[in-house]
Amino acid sequence: MTTLTEDMKSLVNTQKMGFVATVSSDGSPNLSPKGTTLTFDDETLVFSLINSDNTLTNLKSNPKVEINVVDPQEQKGFKFSGDATIHTEGEQLDKAVSMYKDNGVTNINTIVLVKVNSAVELASPKYDA
Repeated sequence: MTTLTEDMKSLVNTQKMGFVATVSSDGSPNLSPKGTTLTFDDETLVFSLINSDNTLTNLKSNPKVEINVVDPQEQKGFKFSGDATIHTEGEQLDKAVSMYKDNGVTNINTIVLVKVNSAVELASPKYDA
């Protein structure tokens, strides 16, 4: 596991938009923005599944996932890779629902926890005209 740094946690919890990449059964990529991306603990990210049938189907057959979170102003962020688990009940769901309520998001009944195996810094150079 990778321990999330304070910079990583701050970026994720400020931006909240993670671009989640999964792989379908035919090997094609699926990229889906998740505006509910937060840090769950020191080694785990969480996002909710709202109208995310492709993501859910893909994760059921292949739990490998990558999540990019980038500050668009700074054009810097992180790529997180890990293994996902889907939760529709239990303590983890209850904790996440509470976190989302604190962030103004309601009606959550499915979450995905991603144990981060690696985190790599991302940077995109700013281009001049």
